[in-house]
Amino acid sequence: MEKLSLNKQYYLFKNLSDLFSAGFTIKESLQFLSEVGGRQSTIKKIANKLSEGNSFSDSIVGLVHNDFYNQIMISEKYGDLSSCLAELSHFIEVKLENKSKIKDLLFYPIILVIILIGIVYAINSFVLPQLSSINYMQHYDLGWLYIILFCMFMGTLIVSVMYKRLPLLRKRDVISRIPFIGKIYTAYMGYILSLELKMLIQNGIDLKNILSILKDFKPNTIMYLLGEKARRLADHGEDVGQLTKMYSFIPVEFNGFFHHGSKVSEILIKLDAFSQIKFEEMNRRSNQLINLIQPLLFLFIGICIVLAYLVVLMPIYSSLKGI
Repeated sequence: MEKLSLNKQYYLFKNLSDLFSAGFTIKESLQFLSEVGGRQSTIKKIANKLSEGNSFSDSIVGLVHNDFYNQIMISEKYGDLSSCLAELSHFIEVKLENKSKIKDLLFYPIILVIILIGIVYAINSFVLPQLSSINYMQHYDLGWLYIILFCMFMGTLIVSVMYKRLPLLRKRDVISRIPFIGKIYTAYMGYILSLELKMLIQNGIDLKNILSILKDFKPNTIMYLLGEKARRLADHGEDVGQLTKMYSFIPVEFNGFFHHGSKVSEILIKLDAFSQIKFEEMNRRSNQLINLIQPLLFLFIGICIVLAYLVVLMPIYSSLKGI
């Protein structure tokens, strides 16, 4: 099945969680949505898979993001599916709001950049040749600018290719070390990991069994790969807490939460509070970065405009000095 857009995943999770809260069962909820909502064909496919004896998580494989699938699978087996869908819909809602803010902030600067590129091209193609046709007028070649832009493009391309070749966990570790963005991603991972661990632990599942459960996660996802790493450490008699040193996106606070002798009730309270703190931190840092984007773009555009004027005025100024 074709993967739903993030917006459609939001409405699916939100509508289902609302219907669960109203007392609907999963089958009644899907039946209701197939009658009144959009994407009836998708809803009917999910309902058909459920009627064939599949779980809800298995019925939406391929339709939703793999990380969302993992959380839904855990909550369906060991937790509260309604609460999980509500959490996911809230998370996606914040993500969609931030994407919308970024689009709104970038629209005007992008138009200005396009106009600026047109101005620089016009100066180089029409204005400077006219100025250089005057014998005493010095011509300034903009070839250096094209060389710089080409080098920037090639550098970005090389870095992108190298990044794509990295293993998934190493990719995420690189992201977590990038200024500004890294803090946001680390907060996101703290939120996701603490939320999923809380769902498992509150059902009486110990660490050893948690590592076994992670085998059922979608391959090539963060939780699945972290589970593999943790199992290898445990099999060699090493401390699983070493993962916090291996990957910077894993919160070091987890080592304190799971120290020997901690009560399950205390761990659950800490994980619940930590997930909320990290969600708020992720949202706050995202807004700070979004608010920083437009001023930086305007500063860049302003510098480029000044340089463009200098390209035109410097030949004139040089020629006046020679008169």
